[in-house]
Amino acid sequence: MTYTKSFFVFILLYVGVSMTNFSYSQIGHMESEKDYWYAFIDGMYVDAAAGMSTIGKSAIGNVNCQFGDSLIIGLGAIRTWEKYSAYTLGTDYFATAGYIIKKKKSVSTFSAGLGYGMYKDYSLNANTNQLEFVNYNRIGIAVQGKFYWCPLKFLGIGGQIFADVNSYKTNGAIMFSIAIGKLNYLY
Repeated sequence: MTYTKSFFVFILLYVGVSMTNFSYSQIGHMESEKDYWYAFIDGMYVDAAAGMSTIGKSAIGNVNCQFGDSLIIGLGAIRTWEKYSAYTLGTDYFATAGYIIKKKKSVSTFSAGLGYGMYKDYSLNANTNQLEFVNYNRIGIAVQGKFYWCPLKFLGIGGQIFADVNSYKTNGAIMFSIAIGKLNYLY
């Protein structure tokens, strides 16, 4: 259920950005075709992924913007649940920048940046027989790698590797991923 909510939020975000025509906007009044000056964004896409992490089941979502031929900047969040229950173990928010490689039918990215992790530890109190939890908040280094095979110009199917390295608990994940947006211009 939570995976579905996250997926629909990112689809709505993508549709909203697409409707603003931000990626293709022209700035200013132009006299001739060679004077056109386009917005700086060369590509924009959202991706969502689900899979397993070092501390449980995970779902991740990203909004990515490409500037120029090789720079990519992304904002995202990952949530992790316990493997056999619905308890949330952690949520990481991150901003990354890195390198993008586009081929005829594939897109690969590697990026790193800052992450902010909020983690919970659950334990059963033997005296009161109640579940107790302790919150930990840490700043860390977020690292992300993605690979997408692009059967269509605006659709990517692939995998994603993520890690948030911090002083409390390193959250690493390998996930199946789907990306929608202006992914590949080499068709």
